[in-house]
Amino acid sequence: MGEKQGSSSTLGVLPPTDPFTVRDLLRAALQIGLGGPVGGAAAAADLAARVAQAKRGAPAQSGSQNVPSTQRGTQASPAPQPSQSNGSGNGPHWWSRWTTPPPPTWTPPPPKPPALVEYNGHTVSDPRVREALEQISKYFASATVNVRSGDRNFRPRGSPANSPHLTHQAADIHVMGRDDSQVKDLLKDPSIASALSGLRILQHGPYTATEGPHIHIDSRRDAGQPARFMHEGMTRTGRNVYDDDDE
Repeated sequence: MGEKQGSSSTLGVLPPTDPFTVRDLLRAALQIGLGGPVGGAAAAADLAARVAQAKRGAPAQSGSQNVPSTQRGTQASPAPQPSQSNGSGNGPHWWSRWTTPPPPTWTPPPPKPPALVEYNGHTVSDPRVREALEQISKYFASATVNVRSGDRNFRPRGSPANSPHLTHQAADIHVMGRDDSQVKDLLKDPSIASALSGLRILQHGPYTATEGPHIHIDSRRDAGQPARFMHEGMTRTGRNVYDDDDE
């Protein structure tokens, strides 16, 4: 392989057929620019070794063989990590919408059913009885509780002389869409027991001595006591006879 000598240059100009080609020069220059302080020095040393070998006519060797052993393994700099800034210093990059999990969300509980009580012009003064009527409506999924009698200052047919209606402690009701017997049996459910504590729940049946079948609720029992379930007029022989359900 021949050399062209310059008049004042100590380095020869390599012909296009020289093993150390333009591609090698570009690759070495790229290594110098990207290798960092250590990698750049190693690439420069590799480039000088290649030039010397080319001038001597020796075949070019790989760059890793010309790098001092103390610098091997340090040429490749770690890949740049994406910055967490959006460039303005005010937050994450736009891609964080896909890489960042959404914040936890709070789901409110389902609303409780409203209480639907139709007083139909009747007054129910006792707060415990009024609260019980609302809880009964909620228990039956907002079924309408129709009040057919409340506070009274008179005695209708079949009403006892000591009726709690006269002391404003009672209400007579029907639950819309429900049979009275079914209502009374379902109100024995433990899930509603606390709402009915201290109350007496009395079913007047088809043979009642009063003006007609209905559910009677009063607060004659002491607050905190379990509800007392009773019936009257469920049979002909049971007319005007008040018994507990467990008898």
